[in-house]
Amino acid sequence: MLLAISSQRLFSRSVIFAAYKHQISSISIHSNNRRHRSSSQSHRNNLNRPVNQTDNLRRLFQAVDVKPIVSTDKLDTPSSTNNVDANIGQELTGGKTLDRNSLLRVITDFYRRDEIKKLAADQGLDIRLFQDAYVSFRKFCIQSTVLPVDLHIVLSDIISGSGHATDIFPYFLRHAREMFPHLTCMDDLKKISDLRDPANWYPDARAIQRKVIFHAGPTNSGKTYHALQRFMNSESGVYCGPLKLLASEVFYKTNAAGTKCDLVTGEERRYADPEGKAANHVACTVEMTNLTTVYDVAVIDEIQMMRDPQRGWAWTRALLGIQAKEIHLCGEGSTIRLIQELMVTTGDEVEIREYKRLTKLNYQERALETFDNVKPGDCFVCFSKNDIFHITRELERRGHEVAVIYGSLPPGTKLLQAQRFNDPNDSCKIMVATDAIGMGLNLSIKRIIFYSLMKPQLNEQGEKEKDTVTTSQALQIAGRAGRFASAFPDGEVTTFRRDDLPLLKDIVNRQVETIKKDFIYQLRMKSSRAFLSEVEKRFSLMLFTLRHFEDEKRARMGVIECAKHDLVEPYPVYQEKEGEFVAEFKFTLLLMPSGQMKITGLPIDLDLYESEYKITDSDIKQLLTSSTQKKKNKKKKKKGTGASGATALDNVEAVEDDGDEDFEDEPDPVAQKKSTKSKKSK
Repeated sequence: MLLAISSQRLFSRSVIFAAYKHQISSISIHSNNRRHRSSSQSHRNNLNRPVNQTDNLRRLFQAVDVKPIVSTDKLDTPSSTNNVDANIGQELTGGKTLDRNSLLRVITDFYRRDEIKKLAADQGLDIRLFQDAYVSFRKFCIQSTVLPVDLHIVLSDIISGSGHATDIFPYFLRHAREMFPHLTCMDDLKKISDLRDPANWYPDARAIQRKVIFHAGPTNSGKTYHALQRFMNSESGVYCGPLKLLASEVFYKTNAAGTKCDLVTGEERRYADPEGKAANHVACTVEMTNLTTVYDVAVIDEIQMMRDPQRGWAWTRALLGIQAKEIHLCGEGSTIRLIQELMVTTGDEVEIREYKRLTKLNYQERALETFDNVKPGDCFVCFSKNDIFHITRELERRGHEVAVIYGSLPPGTKLLQAQRFNDPNDSCKIMVATDAIGMGLNLSIKRIIFYSLMKPQLNEQGEKEKDTVTTSQALQIAGRAGRFASAFPDGEVTTFRRDDLPLLKDIVNRQVETIKKDFIYQLRMKSSRAFLSEVEKRFSLMLFTLRHFEDEKRARMGVIECAKHDLVEPYPVYQEKEGEFVAEFKFTLLLMPSGQMKITGLPIDLDLYESEYKITDSDIKQLLTSSTQKKKNKKKKKKGTGASGATALDNVEAVEDDGDEDFEDEPDPVAQKKSTKSKKSK
């Protein structure tokens, strides 16, 4: 019984969810229509302003004035022989004319019907457009002295009682489409504005038959090396990297190999040609990828970054929209499944090439614990600038030269620091860096030392929080030690603090989670991000209503953007089969220790309703007839002498037991003693 009631409550709230998508589209159309009208009004007020393409586009959504058909004959008098349409309409209706009052009553009845408003909404007419179309249609029917033949016949049948007011809808819709021409191409507009399939956002890329080659493997496996060799030997290409430092490294390597390559980042653009002529090869950060240029080869590095909530959209955009005949992806094997599913939507061919690590990587049994134990080739990895400065001061105090790399340093400075550390003739043999070194930088590192395992990062709400590094991040950073063809063939990994070493080993031994989703965009509103995060944590794939949220007002704001991008789906309205009528009684119950209490809903008299189905199971019948209220265990009154039949103390005890039905009727020892004394006195 309770389950049925709960489901009915969900169904009652589902109507609100079902209205979300329609409400969003209606608000959008209405706001656009209002905006275009205001702009056209300002255009009329400023006739000297030059007309641009935007003004021409806005005119498409203005209401066209459909004027009534006026002739020399009046609607209430017989039509002349000059008006053929009027003669045909009256002839088919028995020569009857249309009474204005009856006509106005029929049109008003048509306007007030809810099913008409719903049909109009399905055709693209929101509440405002529907009202404007109704006013114009009523004016057209009342003020026209001659009506179209088919409309004249339908109105005459409705007035005479042989038709229904809803029969006017096709003619009303025809009139509305004359007012708003964009309604005739609503299907095309829906297809254009449908953003549920991201692959179709880039038609130029879909016009090219692309081949995607996935180089999957751990760090120091040579996957990026093979992809860059194909990039350098091609006639034209683009390299998309996660860091400015990595893009700069590819820029210098490609030019040193004899292939002219330009550098494009968010801060600068550098040409390989002294005269500033653009080269056929470009090394850029992934956010700066040019989707309008056609390349022979494209390399997208660190493709597993697609799962990043803040930057993942850039990798998804590059993968779906880049125009290249051959695309090389470099990253973890956990991304293979997602790439294969995405490429099904694009129709591109996918080839998987797996690699293994070329050198050994050993996790030490002891932590560093003190800066006195450092040795050449060590690299401290930390996640804050304060730690970087602290470690650098401690090492320099002990006479060590230190190379420092962190994100906000200029690219040129970071490259110089990396070159100093890699130079065998330089005395700088210790590095302090952030996790930026984990993104494919080739450094001559012997041992990676995690100064801390807590990394500050942005959550899905855009707020900063600290959490332990993930398995993917730890493996990516640790893999920088013992690079192939470096001065140290084998790598070592440890931590600075003793307590962090067991945690690090536990993290790296975990299975890397398969990436199941990519980030195509980031929700703009903070309330939307908070709403989606709370939905994923509390409800997962279960149904929910906005009343479940503590801040219902904020949830109503956030759900709009989430529903607009199909992150949450409105629950479908509960409907019966066509031709059937089902009586539904919905009410709200409070579940309390003392029983259930009905607080909303209409009274139900089952004697007034009869169902075609009967319950035959005796156990179910007995369960349905049982009461939901807990029976009160009243204590029997004691028989006594006298008119009252019981002592005053017994009456008080019975009242107390009657008011507290949640406890068993246990005798009160104090009352028993008092009762015994009273009996003795008698």
